[in-house]
Amino acid sequence: MLRLLKPEEVRDPDVLERFRASLSDDEQARIAKFIFEKDRHVRLVARGSLRQALSEHSGGVPPSEFRFRYNEFGKPFIEQPASLAGVAFNLSHCDGLIAILIAEGSEAGIDVELIRPMTDLFRVAQRFFAPPEVEDLHQTPEPARLERFFQYWTLKESYLKARGIGLSLGLNQFWFELDEGIRIRFSDGFDDAPERWRFHQQRVDPLHWLATAVAS
Repeated sequence: MLRLLKPEEVRDPDVLERFRASLSDDEQARIAKFIFEKDRHVRLVARGSLRQALSEHSGGVPPSEFRFRYNEFGKPFIEQPASLAGVAFNLSHCDGLIAILIAEGSEAGIDVELIRPMTDLFRVAQRFFAPPEVEDLHQTPEPARLERFFQYWTLKESYLKARGIGLSLGLNQFWFELDEGIRIRFSDGFDDAPERWRFHQQRVDPLHWLATAVAS
């Protein structure tokens, strides 16, 4: 299940109240810490919509009955109901778009990014991409280079979020090839197998690029 929402379009007071009532005390406290109403609204819609999506996926477990645990890197997992503890899900939001992924797999990650001009594209790529990805950016003609950058960025983020162990993986130890479908490659000794991963990408609208990663 892939669900996309524009938070500014979710303004019905009854819907927002249902979302708020479904959240745990901890979730509500974290949302309340944001200074600006816009930020509080985005996170309320994101968390409430995630619970609603999980409820629908589960066949009717009330959204408020989900309880989450978090690993040391902040990745959430379902703790209750225990029967759904193996459901893989992830959430991303960026500048006017919320993206929710629920997948049949052992791990799942999603990332959505605003496509924006970058004067420091190669400096950022040199820091966060693997050498084959940086080389491909150099070879990509200027009109397509920015979009290529965000293709790599969202794919790498979706994979990192699916693994749920932060930057300890080493960003230059895995890379993507995009010319004939989407393929992930790992350096020698990297603790993973390319064949267990499925990736998807799409330009959601003129402003946003999205990628998902799901492992079997």
